[in-house]
Amino acid sequence: MATGADPQNSIVPIGTLAVPVGGTDGTYLRALSTDANGNVSLTSNTTSAVTKVTAGGAGPGQSIKTFSSSGGVSIATGATTISYTVTTGKTLYITDIDVSTSSATAVLVQIKAGSTVIAERYISTTNSWSSIGIESQPTVGSAIVMTLVFGTSSGSSGAYFIGGYEQ
Repeated sequence: MATGADPQNSIVPIGTLAVPVGGTDGTYLRALSTDANGNVSLTSNTTSAVTKVTAGGAGPGQSIKTFSSSGGVSIATGATTISYTVTTGKTLYITDIDVSTSSATAVLVQIKAGSTVIAERYISTTNSWSSIGIESQPTVGSAIVMTLVFGTSSGSSGAYFIGGYEQ
């Protein structure tokens, strides 16, 4: 800001900001920048990979993955469901978890990467597990099996939707 300038009406330099424009696959960026005097410039296209998708379709190098019980599963003797092996050389990022049960009694539900529990919660008819748009995104590594495990609840069922992306 120039000496003696009114701070209410002055442009303050913000540095550089990369903004996605052009390119049908979202990989082309333009850099918007300001200099010390507040002059704004837009540079030519540069290539940079998009590394995360939080809504909509998959970004470059990503595959959307969804897993659903499609009618529910019996948890009368417990249940291990899903059993998905992550593609070799990729990582599965879990972004959405929605799990419910017909049990009035709390049932432990775990998401595992191999034998390691990466997320868990007790659920019941009054307390389902709904985590949509998870910022921390639990992960399952390359060639590891992801499973969803329901505890035992006599005469009860469970239902689930797990979503994310592999890259």
